[in-house]
Amino acid sequence: MDEKEFSCPLCKIKLASVKLGNAEIKHCTRCGGISIEEDALRNITGIELERSRQITCQRCNNTMQIRYMDDVEVDFCPTCHLIWFDNRELGKAVGIDPREGINEGLVQFIKLQQKLLRSRK
Repeated sequence: MDEKEFSCPLCKIKLASVKLGNAEIKHCTRCGGISIEEDALRNITGIELERSRQITCQRCNNTMQIRYMDDVEVDFCPTCHLIWFDNRELGKAVGIDPREGINEGLVQFIKLQQKLLRSRK
């Protein structure tokens, strides 16, 4: 890691440094966020970063981006705003038991949506 001072991307305060073996780890004393180089993470933990996939929007053929609904990772098209849910992600995002499968989850989601719309009247 170079000697440049880093700031927390969330809190905007200067990050503190700590050494772990040969690696320098930067961390935020306010929010607890950590900054570490990929090689250092692999050397310390043995963990490899998973390469994210990129999928193409089925509507406009542009590359979709990863977005989050609570803790659920979904694919979002910034061009046409289409959202792709992998199997069972929709259920997780709206609090439906993922073991029920996507078909039953969609039925429950539609019922929930209708109930919410009726309650607004």
